[in-house]
Amino acid sequence: KLQLGAGPVLAAGFAPGLSVGFSGFVGLRWPDTSLLLEARGDLPVTTAPRPGLTVDTSWLGGSLVPCLHGTWIFGCGVITAGQLRNSVRAKVSFPKTHVYLGLGLRAGAEVPLSSRLAAQLAADLLVNARRPRLWYDDGEAAFAGAASGAVTLRFVASF
Repeated sequence: KLQLGAGPVLAAGFAPGLSVGFSGFVGLRWPDTSLLLEARGDLPVTTAPRPGLTVDTSWLGGSLVPCLHGTWIFGCGVITAGQLRNSVRAKVSFPKTHVYLGLGLRAGAEVPLSSRLAAQLAADLLVNARRPRLWYDDGEAAFAGAASGAVTLRFVASF
């Protein structure tokens, strides 16, 4: 079956602080397995690492997600790649874009709402294989942590 899904995301470890975003996916589903191609964008998170310096951090990327499914639960492998964008505001403002790569696992539950619609709650835990860091005037201004995570609530339509 073809599946389409979308919903809000709460993420940590991609930006310095919690971020809120939106994700969507297209995928193929068989009785016990699925393969998803996802896209996600996080709204900017603003931090002030030191006086006179403000950093806005946003995230945009995609994931390849193969999953195994039980009756109500599922588990997946996750490969995520994207860009972490920092916009520094200080004496001079400048944007900087970094490549991000994460590998990890997803666990979740899926509740059927009708024959074609389901609600999903999923949690990801990723190791940040490529950890973007932003340096400004000999000091670290922003970075992605060693690990990151996301919780997603979404609706899934099957065709």
